Amino acid sequence: MKKSIVILIIILITSPLLTNAALFRVLDFKEAPDDLSAVRYPRKDVNDQSCAIIKIYTDLNNLSFNTRLGIEGDIVKHTGEYWVYVSPRERRIKITSQGYVPLEYDFPVQIESAKVYKLRITGIDSDDSTHKPEMITFDSEPQGAELYINGSLKGFTPLNIALNEGDYKITLRKPLYAVEEFELNVKQGYSNKINKSLELLPVVGSVSVNTLYMSAIYIDDIYMGLGEYSGDLSVGEHTVLIKHETPPNFKQKIIVESGKEVKLSHFPSPEDFDAKMNKPVEYNANKFYNAETNKSENISNKSYKRPSLGLSGGYATGLPGGIFGGININIGRQKHVSLLAEYGYQYNDYINDYINGTTHFSRFELGFSYNIWIQDWFFTELRLMYLREKAFSIPWNENLVESLMPEKLKTDYLKSGIRLGLKLFPSMMVFGGVYINNNLNTTRDDFGSFSYYNNENLDYKTIFPGRELYGYDFGVRFIL
Repeated sequence: MKKSIVILIIILITSPLLTNAALFRVLDFKEAPDDLSAVRYPRKDVNDQSCAIIKIYTDLNNLSFNTRLGIEGDIVKHTGEYWVYVSPRERRIKITSQGYVPLEYDFPVQIESAKVYKLRITGIDSDDSTHKPEMITFDSEPQGAELYINGSLKGFTPLNIALNEGDYKITLRKPLYAVEEFELNVKQGYSNKINKSLELLPVVGSVSVNTLYMSAIYIDDIYMGLGEYSGDLSVGEHTVLIKHETPPNFKQKIIVESGKEVKLSHFPSPEDFDAKMNKPVEYNANKFYNAETNKSENISNKSYKRPSLGLSGGYATGLPGGIFGGININIGRQKHVSLLAEYGYQYNDYINDYINGTTHFSRFELGFSYNIWIQDWFFTELRLMYLREKAFSIPWNENLVESLMPEKLKTDYLKSGIRLGLKLFPSMMVFGGVYINNNLNTTRDDFGSFSYYNNENLDYKTIFPGRELYGYDFGVRFIL
């Protein structure tokens, strides 16, 4: 009887404390197949099996952990991170901290030997209804679209991000695709997976030509048939030639715009044949057919040929920035697609926990672009590049870095951007543009291995801070 009274008193005393205690909230849990920490820093359990590592990422302090099969060795602590070594087939982890209701979390997958798993948690007040983040998964078809939340760029699809309850305006942008905008309402307890199919913008227009029954129709010197023709053409300038059985013939330039139709008709009168029967036909190369006004209009006397090969040199702002040179090859009849290769160099001064001095960087870029020709002397270039950057001559901070560090570090990332080009002379043009970097965070040494220091994976942006998301470039391109 006395024992029951004591237990009842303890419950009455601790109930208000538990009512006001904060709660743990799990943001996500996933396997990290590229993380080799469990192989590089192994531990064995009592059955001599290689342990798995549960890496807990959190903004909370003074956490304690326990598992059903027991934790192997001491817990490794870093800023905002705990490493917990567990036996294979562990099913549950218990997390406790002063002022929080204990959390017993069941792993959604079977824990395997020598593998790394990442668990992200945070804390919320038990009576707080306005700050309850929910994990949202954004994806698109195709992937790689810019994701904006309430007008702010958050990254590229696919992307997982925690959002509080409420309404959000979501925008997806990708070159050559229509902008996708929609409203999103985030509710507590609902798992949201958003996948949008982006609409490809048309890169073609259409043309229809009508003329005499036996007159031959040519477009860009390609025979299209007799009397009439209707079909799609790539965006840009084209030349239509109509050859009649009896001269004069007819020749006209047309401008094809995305998703629009150009209609062209030519039926010469008998007077035209009588007046020009024996006179050579003169074509005016300085006119084009405007589908909107249905009239022939003059164009500039400066008629530049679209280049096939160019050598570039210029300067890029931001980090990474510096000088660069490159080569571009335009392919296709209308030169709408380009293959690009560029090489850049820069150097920066750093003073931090890892390095102290000047580090040199080189990077190689390879990719392609889609050229939208406004005129043969002016175009917009939408480009997507893969970059491999190498940091060399790294002056490691000898006072703080004790272990042998690699002489070079490498990383890979993607760059997307837009450039405007203006041809000043037949053999030279200038360009300028803006670009966005997407760091893939793959820090490696010369042997292709992930680099570590004090049991930490060396994050490229941590060693070399200030790597900016975007930048500007400008330069000159010589046309061969």
